[in-house]
Amino acid sequence: MHSKFDYLRQRPFFVLEIYHRPRSGVRTERKDWMSEATIQSVEQPRLVTRISHSVMLHATVIIDIRSDAVIKNGLRDGIASDAAILTRCKREYSAMFASARGHW
Repeated sequence: MHSKFDYLRQRPFFVLEIYHRPRSGVRTERKDWMSEATIQSVEQPRLVTRISHSVMLHATVIIDIRSDAVIKNGLRDGIASDAAILTRCKREYSAMFASARGHW
């Protein structure tokens, strides 16, 4: 059986999941505890060779490393364009991009 994600296989992809959680010591049981000062963003980068439905669902950013193409950009709506995301990820995670290009 074929998947609609079959074309996203057999090459390296950079996947970035971004989620938010309370900073250490924040009393989340209190009313109105959530603000920019009490929340921290956490980024989890990884390399994969295929994109599954689960990866597509949970990833914030997916980049096809071979073609330098942004497959998914969950930050596109007013936060960052595809070009900005590609530039930022290649700069901040340059070792991962180099590893993927050398390995696959």
